[in-house]
Amino acid sequence: LSNGANPLSPNKAGQMPLDLLIQRGNRDLFYAVLDDYPELEDRLRMQGTTLLHILVRRRAESLLEGIFEHGRIEIDGVDAKGHSATQLAACLGAKGMLEGLTHYGADLSACASNGDNLLHLAVRHAQTEILMHLYENNRECLFYLLAQVNHERRTPMALAQELARDLGSTDVRQQVLGQLTNYSHARPRVSDVHTMTPTRIRNLIF
Repeated sequence: LSNGANPLSPNKAGQMPLDLLIQRGNRDLFYAVLDDYPELEDRLRMQGTTLLHILVRRRAESLLEGIFEHGRIEIDGVDAKGHSATQLAACLGAKGMLEGLTHYGADLSACASNGDNLLHLAVRHAQTEILMHLYENNRECLFYLLAQVNHERRTPMALAQELARDLGSTDVRQQVLGQLTNYSHARPRVSDVHTMTPTRIRNLIF
């Protein structure tokens, strides 16, 4: 890189210098590359991803600290599938990345391009740890998300019931359904849930 190599140009093994930097977790060198290549995020978007999405896939929690001071990083930017990095973390069960992105101000109430919220995505991918994390750390946010419907007019609970039925009664699907059932029973009355606007969620989280 010091000789002008492109951080996105793969080597003979198919690895990009950027990938190697992330794997090594050297924050100083990683941030220096971001400063030297301000166009990096724009080029990644042209490839259908963002730097934060790459960090989520690599579970690179340690590189989140200070990243927003380097380059033009948009925390709620979406990839080619219409998922933000936070939503990708929910899909992959990357709890540490979800926690870190939440800390830095990610919008937990945002929806993917199909209308799925964070909870729908965790349900689709049977990420029980994500469900538990939201219940234990962002309970009011979880109650808000439970009441939302996607473009198919399904709440996360309705989706969990449908998947448990259509995909068979597997242990993990029953666990997801059981978790949501318990969380729904703990949810405040409907009038309280509908007062939980995205802005209020962000204020409660931070």
